[in-house]
Amino acid sequence: MLEIIPNWHPIFVHFTVTFISVMAALQLVIWFRPKSENMVSMLLVQKVLMIITSVSVLVTIFTGWGAYNSVAHDTPSHMAMTDHKNWAFTTATVFLLAAILYFVKTKWRQSVVGILLITSGALVGVTGFKGGEVVYRYGLGVMSLPQVSTSKNGSEDGHDHEHGAPAKAANNMEEDGHKSHNEQFKAEPKPHMDDGHTH
Repeated sequence: MLEIIPNWHPIFVHFTVTFISVMAALQLVIWFRPKSENMVSMLLVQKVLMIITSVSVLVTIFTGWGAYNSVAHDTPSHMAMTDHKNWAFTTATVFLLAAILYFVKTKWRQSVVGILLITSGALVGVTGFKGGEVVYRYGLGVMSLPQVSTSKNGSEDGHDHEHGAPAKAANNMEEDGHKSHNEQFKAEPKPHMDDGHTH
């Protein structure tokens, strides 16, 4: 596992994003449907998720801190990574505060705690976006990138056919000199027999 990915943070962060988002959505349902016949079940689910999400947040922060201090980076990517880290710590702080108050101040569960849960749901969206930028814009935390070449016609990967497109005719082959994926496996066409009608 460790040879495949550079750190453990990507594994846990997706659970945390999902759990916090579900917690926020569940809180909205509880607020706007207070007389629902499923309220007892929803409150039980909320309690269980509060525990699971709190553990997930702590593990995600721990692995994220390890990634922050281990991945190779330059100055621009360091700034982006630090920005993501700050948003992550803010999100974790708000949610963990909600979790503590949930169990300490039971009377605040549908007021202060609810507001904190909704806030953490909004914050995790921003934090996730910042994390996506760190990986997809700056390339941090990836072990390899494709080596892209440029062909004569300007296509970046050396060929310009569309993957999944129908096979082209022989006189309309791609300029890079190889057949399309469908065409290269087709058998050579048989000579056309005179079947008595024109095409």
